[in-house]
Amino acid sequence: MDTKHKYGVFIVESLTLDDEKNGLLDGQILRDILDLCQIPNEYYYIRTSHELQEIINEFDKSEFRYLHLSCHADKTQIAFTFEELFFYEVAELIKSKLKNKRVFISACEACNFEFAKTLIPSSGCYSLIGSPTKINFDKSAVFWSGFYHLMNETNNIRMGQPEIRTVLQKLVDTYDIPINYYSFISNNNSELKENLLRPNIEIKSTKKTVFDNEA
Repeated sequence: MDTKHKYGVFIVESLTLDDEKNGLLDGQILRDILDLCQIPNEYYYIRTSHELQEIINEFDKSEFRYLHLSCHADKTQIAFTFEELFFYEVAELIKSKLKNKRVFISACEACNFEFAKTLIPSSGCYSLIGSPTKINFDKSAVFWSGFYHLMNETNNIRMGQPEIRTVLQKLVDTYDIPINYYSFISNNNSELKENLLRPNIEIKSTKKTVFDNEA
């Protein structure tokens, strides 16, 4: 069991100027819900990759186990307010602070095998969890709030893989949101475990080979 790091959610959000004007900040909403649930958390809003470099150091200082990213994305890039980075560029910025941590991403299409194989082996993080499709702000806000609330009700000391799978499947069924859950395999640096959670069907779990992905 990881005794060095603390139970807590570190939220980093970066959206568009229009999102900001219209109050479409699901990471901020998540922070408020976590406060109500008395779940330890920190929230930062950023606009550039330079700020991400600074804030990931704050994540390290917090000693929280869980990093939650709220942003826009597609199948190859993560978008910040004023720039876009390819997956390998994002991984390069944050990987040194992710060992034995879990990463959750609220970003359309970003949670795919390409990002997982770029991030997990290079960082030593336990897992990458998010949706591979486009999701509206309202669904995203209630999904992630529900996830952290239910996980905290289940165990407020740590998140275990069986509990994560169970809670995710409940929410996938409730909100009709597909989720991809990628995790490392102990003593196996050449493969990742891919869990595909889809509404009202059994979880599909497979091992996928990690190939060299340098730019």
